[in-house]
Amino acid sequence: GHLTEDPQTAVELCQAVPGLGLTLDVSHYLCGKYASRGHDVVYPYVYHVHLRDTSPTQLQVPIGLGEVDYARIISQLKRFNFGRVMSIELLPELLGDLDRGLELRKIRMLMETLL
Repeated sequence: GHLTEDPQTAVELCQAVPGLGLTLDVSHYLCGKYASRGHDVVYPYVYHVHLRDTSPTQLQVPIGLGEVDYARIISQLKRFNFGRVMSIELLPELLGDLDRGLELRKIRMLMETLL
């Protein structure tokens, strides 16, 4: 999102508003204005997760061809006892000729191996 693209600003916002949590979409930290900044500081405040694969130049790429480290995401979430919702977010306008069903199956299988 635009308000909380900067990880530190997101943390400060959560600290200022008791009970406020974040939707983590790592793709915005890999491809975007704050791509070079670490985002580990947000994990204690994550209430929801969006998953897709991403490259430094494209917000959405075919699953397995991007740079999202799913194992690290799951590890960090487990570290903070995350027990909430993870959603697969594939934007139709960025799918192009890709088979949506195949992409969903690929990420589901990947996540099943990590959970």
